Amino acid sequence: MANPQTEDGYTKIANELLDAMCRLHLSGNQWKVLHAIIRKTYGWNKTVDFLTGTQIAEMTGMHSTHVYTALRSLREHRIITWRKRLIAIQKDYDLWKVTETCHNDKNLSQPEKRRKPVTRVTETCHEKVTETCTHKRQERHYTKDNSAPQRKSILKSEAVEKFRTVTGRYPNRLQIETIDARVTDLELWFACIFEWNLRGYKPTNIQGMLDWYKKGGPPQSGLKAREGNVSQSLAANEEAGRRLKEMGL
Repeated sequence: MANPQTEDGYTKIANELLDAMCRLHLSGNQWKVLHAIIRKTYGWNKTVDFLTGTQIAEMTGMHSTHVYTALRSLREHRIITWRKRLIAIQKDYDLWKVTETCHNDKNLSQPEKRRKPVTRVTETCHEKVTETCTHKRQERHYTKDNSAPQRKSILKSEAVEKFRTVTGRYPNRLQIETIDARVTDLELWFACIFEWNLRGYKPTNIQGMLDWYKKGGPPQSGLKAREGNVSQSLAANEEAGRRLKEMGL
C-alpha cells in the first residue's frame, strides 16, 4: 500500500502559481509534461533543469514524439521556457497565452475524433439516408419497360472479320469505321490483307492495306517480285479461296 510522506521529499511551489495553473485548460499529455517539469525543477529546489524528451517520456510513459509536441505547445503559449534543453516554468503567469478555450487549440490538444454518422436503411423503400445530411442514394430496379441502358457494341462487318482472320488482331473503333466506309470488294480486300501479312509487314498498319486496296491490289516491286509474280499470285489466290471456303463466304 502506498504511503507517501513529506519526510521522504516534497515539492515546494508557490500557491499563487498553483492557483494560476488551476485555471489552465490543457490536454492530458500537456499536463503530464508540465507535472514532469515541475517535479524535475521545483522538486529539486531548482527553477531550471537540463531535460531531454527521453527523460520526460520515461517519467510520463508517453512516446517521445508526443512529449516534444506537448513541449512545443507549452512553449508557444509561454507556460514554459525551453532553450537548448534548459526547461523551466514561466513564473510570470501574466505572460501565459492561455484562455478558457485554449484546450480547443490544435497545437495544445488533440480532441477525440467524432464518430462518423451511422447510416440507417429505411424499411419502406430502397434508399439509404444518413442521419446528418439530406443526400440520398436510391437503388434502381429495372423491368421490361424500364430496361438498363445498353452499351453500344462495336460494329462488326465481313471486311473486319476478314482482317481479323488473317492477322489475328482486332481493329479499334476508328479503324473499323474506316474499313467499313472504304471496303466494298471483299475478295480484293482479302487479297491485300493476305499479301501484306505474307510479306511480313506490320499488321497494325491498316492504312497501308487500304492504300493497296485503293490502287487495285498489292504492288509488284523489285526484280525478285517480278520473277515470282505468277507463282505468288496463284498461291495467294489458292490460299485466299481456301480461307473463304473455311469462313463460308
